[in-house]
Amino acid sequence: MPADVICLFTTDKGQNAYIRTDQLDGETDWKVRRPIVSIQNEMQDYRDIGHFFNCEIKCENPSNKIYDFNGTFIYPRQADDAIDREIQESLTLENTMWANTVLASQGFILGLVVYTGKETRSQMN
Repeated sequence: MPADVICLFTTDKGQNAYIRTDQLDGETDWKVRRPIVSIQNEMQDYRDIGHFFNCEIKCENPSNKIYDFNGTFIYPRQADDAIDREIQESLTLENTMWANTVLASQGFILGLVVYTGKETRSQMN
């Protein structure tokens, strides 16, 4: 990963993604990561990501805690040009992929960058 990202969508049939973190923490076992459920369930194809450009992620300030993350995904759903209902989903470490980790599962993910440069977990650690 080139930056710290939140996993929005994965092409994995099991709806999981696996990462290697050995460059970050020295551990060689793969770790499971999960996409945002509301996006994964509503998208039929990765090309549908444009429907979610109006989303927002609120998260904590950058830190060096590689085993902790708290945030909220917010998406104001729209139906017939009127706001239908807002979706809010809690985000945890399972939704993250830190910079310098490697996607180990087949397929690909769509992610939203939350921290870059000196604010990534790997740079602050």
